[in-house]
Amino acid sequence: MWLSLFCLLIFIGVAFMQSIHGLLSSFIFCMIALVSTALAFGLYEFVAYEYLVSWKPDYALPIALVGCFALPMILLRVGLDMAIRRSSLLPDVVDKIGALGFGVLTSLLCTGVMVTAIQMLPFGGSFIGFSRFDRPVQNDEDDLDRTGEEAIKLANMSRQADDNHVLLNPDRFSVAFATSLSDGLFGGQRSFGTDHPDLLAEIGWAQFAQAGMSVIAKPGSINVEPLRVADYVYRKSGGSRANPVPDYEPVGPGSGNRFWVVNFRPSSEAADSDGQHRFSLAQIRLVGVDRLGMSVQYIARGIRDRDDFTKHLITRRSGSRNTDVLFDLWKPGEDGNIEVVFEVPEGFSPSNLTYKTGAQSSVKAPTDEDILPDGDRRSGDNSDKKDATASDKSNDQPDGSSSRSGRRSGRRSGRGSRSSSGQGQSGGGRVTGVKLKASEHFFGNETPIVLTDYKSTDIEVNGQTEALESGSMWAFVSHQGENDTKQHIAKFEVPEGKKLLQLSVVNLKAGSTLGKALNFATKTARNYLVTDESGTKYPLIGQFAVAMVDGDEVLEIQYFPEQIGSVGRGVKAFDQIKEKHLNQRDTVLVYLFLVDEGRQVVEFSTGRRAPMDLKRDNLIAE
Repeated sequence: MWLSLFCLLIFIGVAFMQSIHGLLSSFIFCMIALVSTALAFGLYEFVAYEYLVSWKPDYALPIALVGCFALPMILLRVGLDMAIRRSSLLPDVVDKIGALGFGVLTSLLCTGVMVTAIQMLPFGGSFIGFSRFDRPVQNDEDDLDRTGEEAIKLANMSRQADDNHVLLNPDRFSVAFATSLSDGLFGGQRSFGTDHPDLLAEIGWAQFAQAGMSVIAKPGSINVEPLRVADYVYRKSGGSRANPVPDYEPVGPGSGNRFWVVNFRPSSEAADSDGQHRFSLAQIRLVGVDRLGMSVQYIARGIRDRDDFTKHLITRRSGSRNTDVLFDLWKPGEDGNIEVVFEVPEGFSPSNLTYKTGAQSSVKAPTDEDILPDGDRRSGDNSDKKDATASDKSNDQPDGSSSRSGRRSGRRSGRGSRSSSGQGQSGGGRVTGVKLKASEHFFGNETPIVLTDYKSTDIEVNGQTEALESGSMWAFVSHQGENDTKQHIAKFEVPEGKKLLQLSVVNLKAGSTLGKALNFATKTARNYLVTDESGTKYPLIGQFAVAMVDGDEVLEIQYFPEQIGSVGRGVKAFDQIKEKHLNQRDTVLVYLFLVDEGRQVVEFSTGRRAPMDLKRDNLIAE
């Protein structure tokens, strides 16, 4: 309100001063204002980044905008006043009305440039009560749905931004005028509107900052990796001391939209004045053109979770409080990278990614073959897990053995097989745990451990061969070998002419097709397939998982070999092991496929994206 009143006073003052100087003088000054506006918006970024950003980084843009507007206006006005000394010889009424008309146009331009510059000042998003975008208050249960809708609306604004505005919209008028000239008379190699589809929304987003945070980053200060595709983002709840195991609720994109993942690294030149990197998602923009060829921009919608690097969050909930990540303060991950998610419509073609104001990098749209970045670039737990995996592999694999035999022997020795030495068991005969190595995919019919105590109502077991023929079951890992109450199960019954492929999921690189399969193991229908070198497809016929459930290590198995010829029928969500359990460390998830003997499996597909290449794993059914 106060900014609107301030602008109204300036507007009236400029218009009045022009009206009393006559038509010719007002016309000349209006033409000067038009030229100065176009020059100001065309040059202010160059001037700011070349000459001012090292002096006053956060004030460089507003100072440059006002300077590039005022300097040519003053010079042109003085020069033309010296060259044209007479007023027009028109009737007084025409002279005053014409002067007032041109004065109003001049006043709109002058006020618009001034208001735009004011909004660029680093006041944390609000100047004398005005803020381009309102920040929703998220305090109680009643606010959850409303604030979520507001956040989505805010995150998907483009040219037609639904925002707060100044009285008479002088800022939007001046920006629109400058943009139109940059496409025509003042056009260059690149249109102003191409990089700034909605400059005022961009300025408002950049002001989502707190004290000490910079709203500007120097050009060339970010290094962007190729964009990737994501199927889901998440709403996270828990993860506190009271509820240490978080729950993740997957959320798909809106109708006709897609999720794109961007990973980039800001350099020291993009840091705040204290050397730290702090940002909000609203300060990260993806700019491009829509399917109609109009320039549009989107701000980041989600960010990589600090607890689980394979997931990207849109909300975090603690108790009854639901916080949209859009309004939070963030720092880069331990690897120094920032990874965010954009929700964009089909047909959108990106041109660049902009971080804060100034740092920009060209990008290209991802293809369906582009999946989330590899887990070996992740920080924290993933790197620890990778190191631990390498250590386990070197300890488990015998020297001088082939890679295939090494995988098999290591698997059995680490998982409680029934050997005379009792390997894998404690002194009391209890299984100490179930472990799989990170790259372990192989053909074999062994169960993870020999089962002697389990719960099920529909399994069929071959008593002579101790083989599970069909059905689903679950068991406490610690009870096996201690409670010998059931028919032993040591392997899966495999039909003649077939081999059982056990495809490990959990410890594969985060973000791969298999990693995504883990994320939604308890959510999606089973349409997973593997393909051999001849193009024959084999459906998922079973799965097993090992995870901690309420403090106990639980093994759950589903095996339906009779479902060959159908896609995943019979395989469903686990009864005991839920998605939140699979998201913990050291969990195991393995998919089972029956493959024709002698064939090599070359691809795995979830049916949603391009298949994952398995040729390097040399998976031959023998």
